[in-house]
Amino acid sequence: MLDLLKQENPVYCGGLIDIIKESIQNRFEKYNLHDTRAKDSILAAVSYPFFKLKWVPRAEKEYEKEYVKELFIAELRRFKQEDFKSTHPQTSTLKKKQKSESYYMFNDSDSSTTSTDGNSRTCTDLETLQYLRDEDTSLNILNTYPTIKKVFLRYNTCLPSSAPVERLFSYGGMIIRPHRRNMSDTLF
Repeated sequence: MLDLLKQENPVYCGGLIDIIKESIQNRFEKYNLHDTRAKDSILAAVSYPFFKLKWVPRAEKEYEKEYVKELFIAELRRFKQEDFKSTHPQTSTLKKKQKSESYYMFNDSDSSTTSTDGNSRTCTDLETLQYLRDEDTSLNILNTYPTIKKVFLRYNTCLPSSAPVERLFSYGGMIIRPHRRNMSDTLF
């Protein structure tokens, strides 16, 4: 956006645009997408339809865009796998039984588990790519992509109330009383 303003060759604000760009780069250069603490923020941003991958640096850092995309796909696969396990609990016990039987039967191929895992991965990857290419930026788009909607709700939902924090302060008020001020840190 600042580059577009700079292309208009402003008379009075040209230097200001350069200073703002430099300040933004200095402010955010210490943040690394590959840091494990950034994972939740990345997933929250990508699952939000307005942002998707717009915020990832483009030109010189194409590998970062691919990293973010792969991280998002991996999370969607994990959600899809959890859904499958919760809706089909008997399948996991059946797979264990088949593996133990195949060990004793000297049978190395287990094609039934491979095909179901491969199909779910393909569907998840397809859903992800369609979502990222879709130009709709409204929240209603999430109804079309159910797995992405689950990820969105998981990472973009805030606490509905401040009750836990208020309870913490209440307990603090009960502990810091005149008759309990003589407690040392170790005794407390």
